Amino acid sequence: MNQESECFVMFWAQSMEGRKAQSEGLELPWKLLWLGITSLFPLFHEFFAKCDRIFSGIEPKFDDVLSMSYLDRIDVGTRPFLIYEISKTPMATLLTLPNNAMQNIYEYCGYVAVQCLRKTCRTLRQSIALIQPNLSIDMVQVTLNADSITCSFDSSLESFLLKYDKNDAGCTVKMIHESSDGRVVKQIDLGQETNYFDAFFVDFDVFWSQQIGILKFFQVGLYNCTSEMRHAFCERLPRRIQAIKVNLREFEAQNVLRTLPIFDEEILKTWGVVGVQNPVEQLEIMDFGQWRRADCVTVENFYVNGGLLENISHFKTFEGRVQRLTLENVEELRRIPGSLKLRILTISVFFSQSMRKTCGDLRSLIDDTKLTPHANAIYITMESDSISLDIYFDNTDQPLKLEYIRRENGCQVERYSRTSNFLKNQNYIEVFLQDFQIFLNYLKNQKTPTDYMKFVVHNKDNGGFCDGFRRILNPLNPSEISEIKISHLCLRVHDESQVFSVLPFISSKFLKKLEIIDSRRTDLDLDLTEIENLEQWKNLENVEIYSFHVRNPKRFSRFLRAKANFMTVTVEEVEFLKR
Repeated sequence: MNQESECFVMFWAQSMEGRKAQSEGLELPWKLLWLGITSLFPLFHEFFAKCDRIFSGIEPKFDDVLSMSYLDRIDVGTRPFLIYEISKTPMATLLTLPNNAMQNIYEYCGYVAVQCLRKTCRTLRQSIALIQPNLSIDMVQVTLNADSITCSFDSSLESFLLKYDKNDAGCTVKMIHESSDGRVVKQIDLGQETNYFDAFFVDFDVFWSQQIGILKFFQVGLYNCTSEMRHAFCERLPRRIQAIKVNLREFEAQNVLRTLPIFDEEILKTWGVVGVQNPVEQLEIMDFGQWRRADCVTVENFYVNGGLLENISHFKTFEGRVQRLTLENVEELRRIPGSLKLRILTISVFFSQSMRKTCGDLRSLIDDTKLTPHANAIYITMESDSISLDIYFDNTDQPLKLEYIRRENGCQVERYSRTSNFLKNQNYIEVFLQDFQIFLNYLKNQKTPTDYMKFVVHNKDNGGFCDGFRRILNPLNPSEISEIKISHLCLRVHDESQVFSVLPFISSKFLKKLEIIDSRRTDLDLDLTEIENLEQWKNLENVEIYSFHVRNPKRFSRFLRAKANFMTVTVEEVEFLKR
């Protein structure tokens, strides 16, 4: 090839399609070029990156960008195409490629790179506007605060965050870009005449005009804002947003009524709204198409009344709050089919406990219905003055989060750090154990195991937490013992005695992986003599022990995978490990 001339380079794919195209007399230059264009995506990506550096002034030379040295890097022997020189042409540029080829190139580069290309020249800007590449953003999360707006974008190629901060000089915009090439942070100060609110919506409208695909997830959070700011923000959101899952957080009722209809009801399958904590408002949304066509709905910090029972039967899962239940409602619950009744009562296990206290009819209804909510993850953490309990369920995106805090003259129980209840002269450990025992009654009825359980003891256990936990798992009446079905158990404890507070009461039939971690990271010895005699240990497939030292590597030979720290290893044990 003549390195001084500009040439068309064609790629002839060694395939039946290439030979067929030639035999049918198709126009070879464009046909052959298209057949091989996908093999050059990394090359085009490097080309655009170099262009960006040149236009930024980092590399002053432009001659070598299109030099043959780039093409010479292609190893013909290892690629499924050959390279031919066709003819000398004065217009040998990427923009002479077919639109389909350029669309693939733009989409491969990603959103941020394409926005940089739009600023380089009018020709590229017109090309991007004409082709309208699908930049494939999957998730968008927008957070409005009193003095800033943060917007994060995620796709399979990249993640980037834009933050618009209000300041005395006007507005500051910061971009944090994460990709396979590393992390880039850029910041720019806009003039005094630019409001951070307006700056965000200018950029967001540009993004939305170029978004072709359907979002997997879209979230808007309105935190620490006045009602006027919330209303103004919701008014300026684009219309007909296509998203499969939507979360609206810290919304007032009027904001929900204004925002929910902007989402395409044909696409939206799962959505949730969280209202501001006080006051709890009434939410009239049952006539919306987004309500009637959804599969899963969560409504928190709002009351949803007005024929609730007959309006939730079409959902796969629903979590909501009613201000009152009448006797007629209870009778309706009794008359509905058993499977639907079960779905309604398993929306929230702990909410059903509150319902039991309202009247005898509801108590009988709940007690007669065998609830089987499926927990997929359980986290129990004991600190010096508190115990936290987090439970994640399959049938709702909203986990149950409870915290039991020791107070001078009692115990405070907080739910989601927003609602609390003070129990005078009550011990926080005993209150936790009482509540967890209620949950155990449901957990033991699960037919399939919980995926993950984490049990953490951070501080010295002077209050008898581990002994109490063992007591509720191992009641005095043998007929009440029922092992918990867990697949993966993680124990962050101080010694082997605390391991025995949990491990013997996990079903050996389902337990496959065990992690034991020294929560104090002291590198002390962990005595496995009694632990290895348990059926749970014998049936494990995977064992990992961190920050403890153990002895005798032979005891780990039965596992498919094992990790452990040994203070000393004998020559005999080394020979055994080799075998």
